[in-house]
Formats: sequence, structure tokens, C-alpha cells
Amino acid sequence: MVGKITDNFNWYECYNSNANGYKYFDLQFYDNVLQLSKMLEELREYTGEPINVHSWYRPVYYNDVVMPRKGYHTSTRSDHKLASAIDTSINPTVGVINKWKSICNRYEVSYSIGVYDWGMHLGFRNDLGNRQWTQDWYK
Repeated sequence: MVGKITDNFNWYECYNSNANGYKYFDLQFYDNVLQLSKMLEELREYTGEPINVHSWYRPVYYNDVVMPRKGYHTSTRSDHKLASAIDTSINPTVGVINKWKSICNRYEVSYSIGVYDWGMHLGFRNDLGNRQWTQDWYK
């Protein structure tokens, strides 16, 4: 898939640029990408700044096997495997966190928020409930 998803997000951002040969997209997650894009547009409007995507969709093998071999901590229940989360360098302020919770509430989905020294994880997923964590857990 190519081109824009919404005004400020495109399909290229959805693919994990670090995944090397794993640059494909599983169409079963198409609706998740559309929904997350719309939610991120609302957050972008709130912050007034671009949201730089570092990681979005991760194929199962890449998330569960390749990334841990490279020294990254990943979850086997990662939202990224469902294309329903991003990692971004956005500043994790209380306002941004509360806005993301509010957006998720309006869309009637559970939020996932991870706060790190490099930025944050923002996602949604109903089967795991609301989740929030910090870098201390990540280490």
C-alpha cells in the first residue's frame, strides 16, 4: 500500500523501516491503521506539532524474534503486531497523556501508553484493557 492514510500520515510510516525484508503489511489490520491514524490526527491537532513515527506495524516474526536478538525488549502481546500502536519522539507531557486517554475514550477503545526518555508509545487495544507504563518497567 502506498500514499496517504490521512492528511498527515502515510502508509510508508506504517511499515517498520528497521524490519529490512519484512516490509509488508497484513491487510487484516487495515482497520486498525485507519482508526489509529484518525486518533493520531486529533492528537497532532492538540499538540500543534508533527508526530514522527518511529515504529508502527511490526510483523510477528520481527517483533518476537528479530528485535529481541538485536537487544530490544518487546512484548509477545505487542500492540504493534496488530498495527494499533506507534512509538514516537513526542514529548510525554501530562497534557499529551490525558489527551490520548480522552481520544481513546471517545473511540471506545482501551489505551496503551508507554513513557520513555526518548518519547512514548501510543496505542489502543480492547482485549488487554487500559495500560500505562514507564521506562523503569521497560529496563
